[in-house]
Amino acid sequence: MSKTRDIVLGDRTFAVPLLPHRYNRVIYPLCRDLSGDPDDDETFVDRIIKGGGTPGIVRDEEWDKLSEIAFQAACAADKDLTREAFDNLPITPQDLIDAFFAVRYQTGVWIAPDAAGAAPGEAATTEAGAG
Repeated sequence: MSKTRDIVLGDRTFAVPLLPHRYNRVIYPLCRDLSGDPDDDETFVDRIIKGGGTPGIVRDEEWDKLSEIAFQAACAADKDLTREAFDNLPITPQDLIDAFFAVRYQTGVWIAPDAAGAAPGEAATTEAGAG
C-alpha cells in the first residue's frame, strides 16, 4: 500500500504517496462525502460510473470538494506547491475526476479493484475493513 499513484493536473504529474495524517484528515472526509452512502440511490461515484466519467454530471457543490482533494494530494506529492501555483495550473474537470479516484485509494480506506477482487476496470467503492 506504500506505492504512489500518479495524478495529472494540467501540465503536471504528481506522484501521490499513501497519505500522511496531515493530508488525510482533510482528504478522507471529502472523499467519504463524495463516495456517499452505498445505500443511496445515486451517489457521486454512481453518477460518474453511469455517465462514463463525464464531467457534465458533476454537481456544482462537488467541484470545490474535488478541487480541494486534488490540491491536498498534490501538496502531499510536492511540499513546495502553493495554492496560487495550483490555481494557475490548466486543470480540466476530467483531471479532477480522475484524481479523485486515484487519491481515495491513497487514503488507505478504499481498496483498489485489483486488490478487492473486482474485475479489471470495475470501480471499487468498498472501504477497507468493510464487509
